[in-house]
Amino acid sequence: MNMVESGNTPQAFGTPGGKHYLAKKIVPLIPEHETYVEPYAGGAAVYFYKEPVEKEVLNDKDKEIAFAYRFIRDMTPAQYEWLKKKKWTVDREHFERIKNSKPSNEVERFYKFYYTKKASYGRMGTTVDPLYIKRGHIIDINRLRKAQQRLKGTATNSGDALRMIDKHDSKNTFFYIDPPYPGRANCYNTKDFTDEDLRDLTDKLRHIKGKFIISINKENASQLPQQFHVKRIAVERSLGSSSKGKEIKEKEILASNYDTELARRNKILERHANNFLQKGHV
Repeated sequence: MNMVESGNTPQAFGTPGGKHYLAKKIVPLIPEHETYVEPYAGGAAVYFYKEPVEKEVLNDKDKEIAFAYRFIRDMTPAQYEWLKKKKWTVDREHFERIKNSKPSNEVERFYKFYYTKKASYGRMGTTVDPLYIKRGHIIDINRLRKAQQRLKGTATNSGDALRMIDKHDSKNTFFYIDPPYPGRANCYNTKDFTDEDLRDLTDKLRHIKGKFIISINKENASQLPQQFHVKRIAVERSLGSSSKGKEIKEKEILASNYDTELARRNKILERHANNFLQKGHV
């Protein structure tokens, strides 16, 4: 199946350490594939930016993230209409009330997840963003419809990432792997992902049949096996809406088991060839 470089569907929601700023640089490096898997989906920025393929899988250990994707994918018109009538203006009192609520059904559960995720500082779902309050920010839920179209046919799971890799590995599978970064306590609970977990993951990747790109921070790059191809990409990240637009520049480390630059050049050549044929040149 041929791919174009970008589907560019808006993400349903962001997560700490997500790849919103990097997705457009990663997608051109992805080779042809029939199955696409994200074992650590999070905000799934790369998935939403790329074009769909025959089989796609989003997995996240966080059951609420997996639930949210499943809910959006299967959301009924009645559920969407119910959500449209809910309060989406960000204020502290409502945020705390929703965060501490106990939903009685799936649509209430999703409302709690989505409101607290979208209204929180750093998309962590724990503390309301004060700048949103100051601006009277209103959460836009229209993107849920576009996200639903993108998620059609996509499998959503909440399981062990290494088992997901084993389950879906084949010569026609591409894995985009964005695990939590050990040592980044501001984004993740590092007790949930350790240096040992990262070693187990990279050891697993040494032996798979499919192709992969793994994102990793420079502090842990030394753990990468020497056989991996390594690429460094500059990326600017916002410090959060409360940072008044401040951004930090970092180097993202991408490692793979194939030559990503060759894949990028091949896709450019394929696009030019397709354009040539579409213009009637034979």
